[in-house]
Amino acid sequence: MGGKESIVADAFGIILVGTAIVLVCWEVFQQRQPNRDRWFVTPRRFRRRVLVSLLLGIIGVIISLDARRLVPFTGIAGAVTYAVGLGALAILLIVLAITDFFDTMNSAARKSLADLELAMKSAKTPDDPHKDKSDNSTST
Repeated sequence: MGGKESIVADAFGIILVGTAIVLVCWEVFQQRQPNRDRWFVTPRRFRRRVLVSLLLGIIGVIISLDARRLVPFTGIAGAVTYAVGLGALAILLIVLAITDFFDTMNSAARKSLADLELAMKSAKTPDDPHKDKSDNSTST
């Protein structure tokens, strides 16, 4: 890499690491909220999103180290190792993100169905079950 390309790659790597740190901090903040929505903010989601952030950070570190030439990715073997390693991490990152998307979507659907069932049950039951008894006792 030349001068400008290495600066851009290094900046991109640092931005990825910073983004990973912000995402982890946000998830920790979400988990510690006492009034969080327990349908969406689950321990499973926390683990998955921390893993996604970790992979994002690792990709950023590898890109930054390569831009600074601190890791010897020279020759064909080095280039192949670099490309395969980053490609595998990127594929794993995408798979985890897609899994998180569908799991969140399923959680939202379950919550919506539960809310709908609750609304339907409350619509079927009378407003005040004691009202009928008091009306019958006063009329006799």
